[in-house]
Amino acid sequence: MSASSSACNFVYLNAVATEMLTGPCAVQRAVGATLEAPGGFTPTIVNLKVSLKGVTLTDINRKWITGSSVGARMFGFVAKGVEAGMENVCHVFAEYERLQSCNEVIQVIQAAIAKP
Repeated sequence: MSASSSACNFVYLNAVATEMLTGPCAVQRAVGATLEAPGGFTPTIVNLKVSLKGVTLTDINRKWITGSSVGARMFGFVAKGVEAGMENVCHVFAEYERLQSCNEVIQVIQAAIAKP
């Protein structure tokens, strides 16, 4: 993984509105809401690409998948809503392949957002 850009496959679990929360509190709320959601959630395998321009998600199967990734390590990141005045949204992911760990992508995302 390069420090300036990276692409990995992960399981996309959910997007949860977190009002004005950010950081670990927002991620904790989003993971809890995802795991406790009535009817569960529909995970999908995505390619997560991080670069200095931002984060891009692509559904690599072009369809939603069924199954559970709850046993995998999870992480999330908080983004501002698309429209002005929208609340923050936490996107929740789970590891898909052990060779593409959460820790590595988190480091790349942190490096990308720390750049001016």
